[in-house]
Amino acid sequence: MSVKSATGFSTSSIRSSTAGIKNIRGNYSVQYLVISGGASGGGNVGGGGGAGGYITGNTTLIVGNQYIAVVGAGGAGAVSEGVVGSQSFFGSIATGTASGGGGGGTVNAGAGATGDTGGSGGGGAPTGGGTSPGGAGTAGQGNAGGTSSTNSGGGGGGAGAVGQTAPSTSQGGAGGAGIANPITGSQIGQNVSSTYYISGGGGGSSNSGGSGGTGGQGGGGNGGVNSGGTGTAGTINTGGGGGAGNGLVASLAGGSGAVVISMLTSLYTGITTGSPTVRTSGLDTILEFTGSGTYTA
Repeated sequence: MSVKSATGFSTSSIRSSTAGIKNIRGNYSVQYLVISGGASGGGNVGGGGGAGGYITGNTTLIVGNQYIAVVGAGGAGAVSEGVVGSQSFFGSIATGTASGGGGGGTVNAGAGATGDTGGSGGGGAPTGGGTSPGGAGTAGQGNAGGTSSTNSGGGGGGAGAVGQTAPSTSQGGAGGAGIANPITGSQIGQNVSSTYYISGGGGGSSNSGGSGGTGGQGGGGNGGVNSGGTGTAGTINTGGGGGAGNGLVASLAGGSGAVVISMLTSLYTGITTGSPTVRTSGLDTILEFTGSGTYTA
C-alpha cells in the first residue's frame, strides 16, 4: 500500500526516485598506479637488480563490484644470479599487471652473467674477463640494465632511466633512476626533497679495491664490493632493485611493490580489506595498498 506524505508524494514514489538516483551515479573512474616487486642483485661480483615494472592509467569501476589489489614481493637476496621480483596487479589482468624486476647477473656464470629481463632489466656481470649486457626492460614499464666491465657489474634498470654501464674495472654501475609518483597526494615511494619516487634500479658490485654502484633514486640499493663493503636492499613498496653482492656476502633483496588508486571523495565507499592507508588530496581520496587487499566500489 502506498502512503501519502505531507508533500503529497507516496512513499513508494520516493523509494523509486532514490533508486533511480543511485542508478544514475552508476560506475565511476579511478586512477591507478601498480608497482611490482624489484629484483635482487647478482651475487659475487654481480649486476644490480632491476626495478619492478610500473603502470598507471584510469579504469572504470562498477558500483557494487569488488576489486582485488595484489602487491608483489621483492626478489630475495642470492649468492648467484639475482631473483626476479613478483608481479603486482589491480582489478584484473586486463586492467593492469606490472612485470617484476629482472635479477642481476653473477660473475663467471656464462649465460647467467647477463641480466634478466623484467619490468626493468637486471645489470650484467663479468664473465671470464669479458663483459655481459644487462637485461631488457618491458616497454612502457621500465628500462634495460647496464653492461658490466671486466671486473664490475652494471647497474639495474630503473623506471626512468637505463642502468649505468660499469664506468671502470673497479667501479660498479649505478642503478637507473626511478620516476616521481604520478598520483598527486600519494606518499608511496622514497621521499626526496618532498617528492615521492618509485622504481629505481640497484647498483652493481665490484672486485676488491673497487666501489659499488649507487642505487637509483626511487628505492634502488647500493652495490657491494669484494673488499667487504656490503650493499643495501631495495626500498620496500617502491619496487626498488636490490644492490649486487660481493665475494663475501650475498646480494640484497629487491623492494616490494604497491598498488595505489585515487578517486573523487564523493564516490569513495570506504569498503576495503587489507588495511590500505587512506589519504585525501584536494577533492580526491587515495588508497595505498602496501599489502594485498580489496576495494568494493
